[in-house]
Amino acid sequence: MPPNLIMKEWKNRIYYSQCWEDPKILLEALQIAPNDRILSITSGGCNTLALALESPKSIVALDINSAQNHLLELKILAIKSFNYDDFLKFVGVSKCNDRAVLFEKIKPLLRPEVQEWWNTRMSLIRMGIIHVGRFEKYLNLFRNWLLPVIHSRESLKKLSLAKNLSEQNDYYKATWDNWRWRVLFKIFFSKFVMSRLGRNPVLFTYAGKRNIGDHYLQKTKYALTEIPIKDNFFLEYILFGTYRTQELMPPYLRKENFDLLKKKVDLINITTEDIKDYLTKSPDNSFSKFNLSNIFEVQPAQAADMIFAELARVSTNGGRLAYWNNLVQRKFPNNLTHIQEETKLSKELEDRDRVFFYQQFHVNTIRK
Repeated sequence: MPPNLIMKEWKNRIYYSQCWEDPKILLEALQIAPNDRILSITSGGCNTLALALESPKSIVALDINSAQNHLLELKILAIKSFNYDDFLKFVGVSKCNDRAVLFEKIKPLLRPEVQEWWNTRMSLIRMGIIHVGRFEKYLNLFRNWLLPVIHSRESLKKLSLAKNLSEQNDYYKATWDNWRWRVLFKIFFSKFVMSRLGRNPVLFTYAGKRNIGDHYLQKTKYALTEIPIKDNFFLEYILFGTYRTQELMPPYLRKENFDLLKKKVDLINITTEDIKDYLTKSPDNSFSKFNLSNIFEVQPAQAADMIFAELARVSTNGGRLAYWNNLVQRKFPNNLTHIQEETKLSKELEDRDRVFFYQQFHVNTIRK
């Protein structure tokens, strides 16, 4: 499919119904204060909601893909309208046979274009909106079709019950790391399969020709042996397709945060636009903190440099940028001397990142 057609499709489809960046290291990187004005890439909306829980002054949730923004708007409306139990049912954490009925209760409160978009996609509502992204459906194929060929349900549970890294290492070496795991994993997470079933092909444009299946196998080994599994809600969802306990949920889904979240979601202003265009129109010193997800994955180096220059311009003095590199390594150009890499902090947080498939995590500070 030509790139322009891929981009057109990208702008009308949910690719990520959840965020696959760790909010814990994001919040440690940004250190949100009450006067902060935040620019946050929407994606699945989860991390924008986590930022709202920190009570900043304001948040702009920005995405080029209107479908991702429609998803966040629906999540926000569900948070404001439902009690906690109905919220978990509606989004797909808890079992529910009447999500369409719940949707009808809140549908009139959606903006007309968003209401129309969801009206034509009731099958997504019935699935539970945290499960409907292309990437989440891809993980569902992995969980339901590939994993059972490799490991039993009992093996998954034993892995998830490991009390410490020593137990995880022992279990990985003795039981998990068999030949079926290595061979089938590398095939399923190859560039060929992922670009057709899991991720937008545009995301591989600047990834080079390395063996991506091997790369992700090594990253997954690191996750299963070097990162504690007991509080890793990302692995929880990958292995089980839901969140079985409160401790294994993203911040916006946890009961202890729900009442506060109801009060804070109005801080979020949702905007659909390309980040380059949005930044170009923004005044100097507009924002103090930036959650940039992995937006540079689809950018050629020159375009990334231009975005960094605009980010530095619209940032206040002392502003913070946080962003991930997946298959494409990008960072600010050397000529932007007022952007500083927080090298020690970046590496420390990167080593604790519960989302194991990223190569790098960057924390930058703007000094004017």
